[in-house]
Order: sequence, then C-alpha cells, then structure tokens
Amino acid sequence: METSREIEATEFDWFATDKNGHFAIFATAGRGPVPESVLAVAKAHDAIGDALAVVGWGTDAVWQSYSWAGLYAYDWSDKQGCYVRIAEPAVPLPTELEVGLASCPGLLRLEALFSQVAAIRLDRQDGTYNSFKADGFAAA
Repeated sequence: METSREIEATEFDWFATDKNGHFAIFATAGRGPVPESVLAVAKAHDAIGDALAVVGWGTDAVWQSYSWAGLYAYDWSDKQGCYVRIAEPAVPLPTELEVGLASCPGLLRLEALFSQVAAIRLDRQDGTYNSFKADGFAAA
C-alpha cells in the first residue's frame, strides 16, 4: 500500500470509469488528491499507465496522446482545486486496454458521464479521499 505522502510531489496517474463504462485517466500533477482505495493498489494503476503508448511527456501534447488512446483525461488544477477535463477520446478504446482497465483493482465508478463533467472534485471525509463530486453528482 502506498500513502499520500509516498506519492506527494510525484506525478501519479490513476483511472476511473463513468456510469456508461467510459474510462478516464486522472493526472495528479504531483499535488492532486488520490482516493485511498486507489492508493491501496497504486502499482496496478501504474502498470496500466506504463503500458499506454503515450508521447509528449512534459508538454501539452500528452493530452492529445491520451485522446488517441481512447481515454478521457483529467489534470489536477491547483487554481480550481479539482481535476479538470483536458481531453476527450478521439478514437474508441482498444479492446486490450478496455479489458485491462475493467479488471484494474481499485477502479472507481462515477455515477456521472465524463462527456458531461468538466471538473471533478474529491471530497475529504475522515481524513481520507473516498468520494467524488462531479457537476452536482456524487459517487462513492
């Protein structure tokens, strides 16, 4: 199990799904909160992220790369205090990636649609981040 302190100031990407089964990547930018359920299986999320054919690290081109991988992409915004949608899928998610994501431990499911949610905020309860607020929707 990793802790928030272990990934603090380190780029960490984690994944979630929406109520229609679409997938998104959440980039912490070294500062964004991560749900405790994801921290418990951080290595599984890292493995999927490492397997993505993504280019443009450290530039805005990385967001287009996620788009061409079939993912929604959210980046942490210190200014807004939430994850902000940066990219939408340009192509369907490849089957191999879909299978890997669907079986990823700790994968969170939002009762909202990524296509309709421009910003996602994690709620801190009892010292942990375990629930979302997304444009008026909440999911545990």
